Amino acid sequence: MMWKKTIPFLLAILLLTACSADAEGKSRDVLSPMNVDGVSWETEKETYTSSEVISLSLKNETSHVISFGTPYAVERYEDGKWVKTSLTENLHFTQQLITLQPGETYQTTVDLNAFEDKISPGIYQVVKNIDINGEKFKIGAAFQIVETSRNDECKVCVFLNI
Repeated sequence: MMWKKTIPFLLAILLLTACSADAEGKSRDVLSPMNVDGVSWETEKETYTSSEVISLSLKNETSHVISFGTPYAVERYEDGKWVKTSLTENLHFTQQLITLQPGETYQTTVDLNAFEDKISPGIYQVVKNIDINGEKFKIGAAFQIVETSRNDECKVCVFLNI
């Protein structure tokens, strides 16, 4: 019975501490890597319209178990910095702990129609907090929102030098 109360409390603490600003309170620069060696968090495509569903995959190519929850945040690239948006403030996430063994891949989706406010064109990333051996990391998967679907040009690829 006590575990039913303890696990959500511990997950809440984990998320609160992982979402806090860095020691200097600065936003991370777009060119700073948000991935961890051996861990990739990627969108299926690089460009989406505001009404699509984003498919994401989290791959564990480390020799350690990765743990994380279902919550995520969305950040927008503005004035040379990643800035947290309010898009996910009114979403409800299940409080479960997901573990990813070495070599495994976790698939999930983000429905852009689920946000209360319509997402506007720009460069964004879906941010997730993960834990590897008790060490906390923040990872991000970048994508671009455009007015209409187009595959001929991707500012995210050019901008991030991919």
